[in-house]
Amino acid sequence: MIFHVESADDVRDVLHGNGSLLIQGTNTKAAFGPPSAADHIIKTTKMSGIVEWSPDDLVIVAKAGTTIEEIDAELKSRRQMIGVPNFTTPIGKLTAGLPGTTGGIVSANLPSRWESQCRGPRYWVLGLTFIKADRTVIKCGSKAVKNVAGYDVQKLLIGAWGTLGVITEVILRTQPLRHIDNEPKADWNAEPPYCIARTLPTEIDEYIQANPIHDPVIDRETGTIWARTIKPASKPRNGWVLNAGFGEDDRPIIENDDLNRAIKTKLDPLNHLNPGRLF
Repeated sequence: MIFHVESADDVRDVLHGNGSLLIQGTNTKAAFGPPSAADHIIKTTKMSGIVEWSPDDLVIVAKAGTTIEEIDAELKSRRQMIGVPNFTTPIGKLTAGLPGTTGGIVSANLPSRWESQCRGPRYWVLGLTFIKADRTVIKCGSKAVKNVAGYDVQKLLIGAWGTLGVITEVILRTQPLRHIDNEPKADWNAEPPYCIARTLPTEIDEYIQANPIHDPVIDRETGTIWARTIKPASKPRNGWVLNAGFGEDDRPIIENDDLNRAIKTKLDPLNHLNPGRLF
């Protein structure tokens, strides 16, 4: 069953039922991770809209189902942006981090070709609201850009692929609008199968030669590689890889696996949220 949620209360109502849940926005990143065996889907696209924007403070608050395009269009009216580059082609979209909804781009934390200049979600996200599998609402972070009090709980949800909680609202740091370079040139349409890998900048060429990847788009500043591949690419000697389009072989290389499992067990002991996505 698909549940189209519009509010945090809707999410809590769905979590009150039985069965596991796949959390889904616009589904732009579905190729990553093994197929989910969830019983139901929580669809967040109706839980959208900008809640608050303080241009002078460089902070915007948006619901998790709000699209990146909607936020970008609003911010441009005051010559601001978040750190997602524009895109008009499939390659541009892939190297922009496959932007869909706000909650999705935070949950996936995919690299973008602008990361060396604009940084990524771990920098933009000042706080968020999420709901644990037990229906507890957690608010963390704040709208203060400089906030050094306590632990940044929101960082646990960044890159967790929806396995720790359902994000309902995100507080984002904005930045002045800047010139956007031309989109990368590559002779493929960015449909899976493909891989995204990160290694040391000095080891990029070695990694490309050792793997069955084709027509790579390379960011030598961050050591990031986007490429077509005929089979899952191996993990770099120093770094990580995400494969897309290979089913069970899409499982990402996870560092500190025991720690990740412990966090998952603490926040979602019954494995209700996005089962199989990371483990």
